[in-house]
Amino acid sequence: MDTERLLEALPVAVYTTDAEGRITFFNQAAAELWGYRPALGSLWCGSWKLYWPDGRPLPHDECPMAIALKEGREVRGVEAVAERPDGMRVPFAPYPTPFKDASGRVEGAINVLVEIGTRKDAEAIAARFADVTRLLVVASGSDRPAGRELVLKVEEGSWLRSAYRDLETFLHGHLPAVDAGSALVLVLTDRDHRPERTKRALDMLRAAAVLEVRAAAILAEPLDRDVPAELTRVGRILVPDAPGLPAPVAALLGSATPLQLISERLGRARGTNPDPIRRDDPAYLRAAEVADAPEA
Repeated sequence: MDTERLLEALPVAVYTTDAEGRITFFNQAAAELWGYRPALGSLWCGSWKLYWPDGRPLPHDECPMAIALKEGREVRGVEAVAERPDGMRVPFAPYPTPFKDASGRVEGAINVLVEIGTRKDAEAIAARFADVTRLLVVASGSDRPAGRELVLKVEEGSWLRSAYRDLETFLHGHLPAVDAGSALVLVLTDRDHRPERTKRALDMLRAAAVLEVRAAAILAEPLDRDVPAELTRVGRILVPDAPGLPAPVAALLGSATPLQLISERLGRARGTNPDPIRRDDPAYLRAAEVADAPEA
């Protein structure tokens, strides 16, 4: 499957530009967010009009994508409002990332646009997890890579002790180690064998509820009605199914934005700075230097 077909099938808004900021591709989800289909070659962003969250106009050549391309860096933690041609305004969070060649020259960029509702869900989860002592991430099937990635991002960005656990083994061996100080995130988006996975997930969530474990979930949208809200009291983020993609690819790409949002917002809620990977602490800097030092 070529890159454009892959991006077109994604259930999240994505577009790309060349190094000068001319739009080279956008998927159907982006067109739906913008409310129309801009001409390829349009500069910086496909939004009809842009505003800051406080209502001030945001010039297209000052938008996050323009900054990412001009400064050659990712732009994170920014919000904006897109106005559609029909006048409807849509708050969103952009995640522009430049592409660079081997010499470091910017060749273009990709931008993922996340509607604010999803970010608010991640913020609510992070706020409830801010004071826990341990995080468990549980997944199965093609959701396993996302589960492991969430553990890595959380430990890297918020320094919270975290561990990945497999859904099929959690109830047998890992349950005795959890308690009310634990938090749990279930990742359940894989279409393959979904009824069987959902049954096991419900068993796990019920057991966790008895132990007063704080539970949240990243769920495929069709499962919102199958997983009772009281079993994920901390919150949930819903991922649209992507029937045009193979199930493993859809699971991997669909959960990518939610796990990034949860890890980013959890770092903020815990007051940590993820950028230096804790190497602003002399002890952790020294540990990293020792680990990276060439053998004598």
